[in-house]
Amino acid sequence: MNSKMIQILSYILMGVSVLLAALFYTGVISEEPIIIWCYALAIAAAAAALIFPVFALIGDPKGAKVALVGILALGVVAGISYAVAGNEVTAAYATYGTTELSSKLVSTGLILFYLLASGAVIAAVYAEVSKIFK
Repeated sequence: MNSKMIQILSYILMGVSVLLAALFYTGVISEEPIIIWCYALAIAAAAAALIFPVFALIGDPKGAKVALVGILALGVVAGISYAVAGNEVTAAYATYGTTELSSKLVSTGLILFYLLASGAVIAAVYAEVSKIFK
C-alpha cells in the first residue's frame, strides 16, 4: 500500500474510534461495542505485524538472513532462560493452582526479560559511550 492509502485508512480508523468514544460518553452505547472495536484493532495490528515482515523478506531475501540470525539468537537466549529456570511451587502458590510447569514458564519469562532488558541497557550505554570516542 502506498502512503496515501495508509493515511486514509488511519483517518478512517481514528474517525470510527472517536465516534465510538463520543457515543459512549454521551450514553448512547455501552462499553461492549468499544471492547469489540479494541479487539478488532488488536487483531488487525497483530495480523499486520505478522504479514508485512513476510512481504519485506520476499522483497529483500538478503535481509532474511539477518532476520533469521536474530530470531535464532532470541531462541538461544530463550532456551538458556528455560534451562536455568526453577520449577519450585511453594505451598502458598499451590493453593492458587500453580503447577511446576507454570512456575517454570513464569521463571523463564522473568529470566528472559531480565536478560533482554540488560542487553538493551548495555547496548544503549555502549552506543552513547562509543560516540564520545569518535
